[in-house]
Amino acid sequence: MDGPDADTRTGSANQAGREWQVLRRLSALTVDDALSDLRSSAGGLSADEAAARLARLGRNELPKAHGPGLVKQLLDQLLHFFALMLWVAAGLAFLGGMPQLGVAIIIVILVNGAFSFAQEYRAERAVRALSALLPETAVVRRDGRKATVPTSELVPGDIVLLREGDRISADARVRRSSELKVDMSTLTGESKPIGRNAEPLASMPDDPLDAPNVVFAGTFVTSGSGTVVVAATGGSTRLGGISRLTSG
Repeated sequence: MDGPDADTRTGSANQAGREWQVLRRLSALTVDDALSDLRSSAGGLSADEAAARLARLGRNELPKAHGPGLVKQLLDQLLHFFALMLWVAAGLAFLGGMPQLGVAIIIVILVNGAFSFAQEYRAERAVRALSALLPETAVVRRDGRKATVPTSELVPGDIVLLREGDRISADARVRRSSELKVDMSTLTGESKPIGRNAEPLASMPDDPLDAPNVVFAGTFVTSGSGTVVVAATGGSTRLGGISRLTSG
């Protein structure tokens, strides 16, 4: 159905597509060029610049399913336009002396409504589960100093420090790697940890998931350590795209 929500989803999808191109480009740049491209530095962003980017780009949070309550969801599935037409048809069947047909139509309405309600409910639960993959805090460099900030306040250009056991909270270009390995099974299904390095690629990959110098929100560090520069946050990340498709 078209409307403001559809326009919002389209805008978010377009933004995610642009950020995807940014990741492709950054993977083929040197670390210094990647920092320059993101208007950042080895010392990270200043607090003022981070606040300005946060106000402009929004919080690093996955799209949320803002659905109605469970009762209203169920009623919506039983009383939408086509369901109402079937209710009318069932009533006409009873009035026309065809009770078996009326009962059959009502059963179809109820079964279809229950199935659609179950799908919508499961989708909302899946979106909440995806949001749980992001940590509550991240260690960054701001104004040249190490600081712990809420994950929701990360912005493109932030320098994030990673160590073994950390969950990654944004899509980012690797700046430094010390035997850094990442479990990417949430995105690729590949259970074996994959090494990440800071070396630029000879050319842009078709899919940033294939770039060994990029890490993604929702994955986690299995061993080693490193620093990364954030390239995409929130709904613009690969995980955000999955969340958007799930809620849709």
